[in-house]
Amino acid sequence: MGETGTTVALAPTSDAQIGLETAIPAVDEALSAGIRPGLSIDVEVALAGDMFTQTRALHAIQRMRAVNAAYGTDRQPQRITTHDVLDFATTSLTSTCPPCAPRSTPRASTC
Repeated sequence: MGETGTTVALAPTSDAQIGLETAIPAVDEALSAGIRPGLSIDVEVALAGDMFTQTRALHAIQRMRAVNAAYGTDRQPQRITTHDVLDFATTSLTSTCPPCAPRSTPRASTC
């Protein structure tokens, strides 16, 4: 999928709120498919509407998943880094959703 230019936007704090099956952002699945996900904010009336909360949530959830996946094995957990989540919230977001890229003039977002 990554080779086709497919993009993914994750909204880490809203998955549980809207009742998705696992309520876990699919960051590991995206990375395994060769996709650098972008981070998004969703349901601002019920959840935090700032990117700092999204990055912290994604970082914590993925690191817990990585440790859990390696538990009881000799494998090292494949953790994302703070650099990764900052990239997801900035560079990867602009390629996932070009209208969300920073501009000098205000405009309505379509993402």
